[in-house]
Amino acid sequence: MPTFKQHHTSTTTPKENSTLYPASVSRRLAALFYDTLLIISLWISIGFINLIIQLIIYGSSHLKNILEQGNTLGGIFFYFSLFLATAVFFILFWTHSGQTPGMRAWRIKIQNPDDTLITIKQSLVRCLVAIPAIVLLLTGIFWCRLSRSRKSWQDITSGSQTIFIKRQK
Repeated sequence: MPTFKQHHTSTTTPKENSTLYPASVSRRLAALFYDTLLIISLWISIGFINLIIQLIIYGSSHLKNILEQGNTLGGIFFYFSLFLATAVFFILFWTHSGQTPGMRAWRIKIQNPDDTLITIKQSLVRCLVAIPAIVLLLTGIFWCRLSRSRKSWQDITSGSQTIFIKRQK
């Protein structure tokens, strides 16, 4: 029967492992920028759906009054929908391919240290930790430069890694 240490060691050889490099901060930020453009288009679509639903429920004259009073058309359900759509976007891409479209463009990937895709739970942790990591002036992403392991807050808390994918020759 294998010991605990033997059971959890990676199956990659040192030669294979030497091609895995942590993704640079600049690549992470570039991928985040690309994905942010996609997320904004998703949010615009959700906003349009929200507007249509409110027009059906309240009518245009009531909505006009709401806006003239300085109120917005977004409520708790609307903002939760934006958060949920954003989380689902990242969770689906990370758990199915390890890459969002922005990450694919910049040749970076999220994976476990054993080269497997991350789980839904790990993806959820990454999404939740990304909020303070980004809001606090990208500190959680720039942490890669300070960390010996070159991991961001999201990598550390989810037990995953963000790697650079070298081009095949």
